[in-house]
Amino acid sequence: MEPSPNLIEWRGAFTNDEVNALHAECFDHRLLDDDWWSQVNRFSLGWVCLRRGGVLIGFVNVA
Repeated sequence: MEPSPNLIEWRGAFTNDEVNALHAECFDHRLLDDDWWSQVNRFSLGWVCLRRGGVLIGFVNVA
């Protein structure tokens, strides 16, 4: 079995620009300038980042 090209990280580092772009793409709305980093660090139990080739392709907030 070949190793997965995906990297899954619990409480992985991300930029607000990455999550804002992903959110706009997934939920079909204009690009916003939300401060995801501050929000999840203040209010969440954790989050999961999914990357492929260093690019953020998935994000799950565990509230």
